[in-house]
Parts: sequence; structure tokens; C-alpha cells
Amino acid sequence: MKQADTEKYIGLVKWFHDQAKDANYGFIQHAKLGDLFFHERSIEQGQNISSFRENAIVVFTAQESRKHKDKLEAVGVKYLDTETDLNFLFSHFLSILTEKAKYSDYNTIQKGVHLKITSLLEKATDKKIVEQLFERFQNYVNTHL
Repeated sequence: MKQADTEKYIGLVKWFHDQAKDANYGFIQHAKLGDLFFHERSIEQGQNISSFRENAIVVFTAQESRKHKDKLEAVGVKYLDTETDLNFLFSHFLSILTEKAKYSDYNTIQKGVHLKITSLLEKATDKKIVEQLFERFQNYVNTHL
């Protein structure tokens, strides 16, 4: 079996922990990779499982599914909710803007990432990060528009 690659991806939790099924697993929506299965054992240690709700923004790596040939599953799943996650989220957001027209799910994921960035910026204690992100955005606009 192929090991998890080290590339980090951002996706949206479609659902997790279906109480009716008593299921401790769910699916993450990713524009390029499609829907990826993940189990609670795939969540990074120390994460609050209750954070994994519908439309939550998460970061993960992908590996070949243990059960389904030619399918991927998410591992190393982490809920993004700290100031240190902002740079990673913002970089991903800019790549979404660049690739937007290629994949239908990008609008949904772009909206979710944008809302998470806005939420984190509102809670940010380091105001310098706001200036840095604004400068990166200006550079992006100047380069791509």
C-alpha cells in the first residue's frame, strides 16, 4: 500500500459522526480529489472531535484507501482554528482563486475558506499578520490581474 503523501490539502467536512448510524467516520469534500473517507482514528491527536461538523474547514494528507482499491482516504486530519493556520489558509485561498474555473466544487470550498479566514482574522491578536496577508493579496492581484 502506498504511504500518505506529504502534500497538505484543504477540504470541507461533508459530514462526520452520523448518530443514527453510530458512525465515527465521515467524508471530506475536496475539489480535485473528490470525496475522501476519514475515520476518527485519522484525526490528529489532541483535536476536539466535536469540531468536525458539516462545512468545517480541515487540512489533511491523502493516502490510498485501506479498503477500496483506487480510492483515496484522508489521514492526519486537523481542524483549522488558530492564528498560525492563517498563512496556510491564505495561500490555499489564493490557489483556489487561480484554479476556480477548473472545478465545480471550488465555489463551495472557496466560500468556506474565506469564512474561516475572516473568522480567524477577527480573533487575531497579532495585527501584523493582517498587514502581511494584505500585502500578499496585493502581490497576487498585481501578478494575476
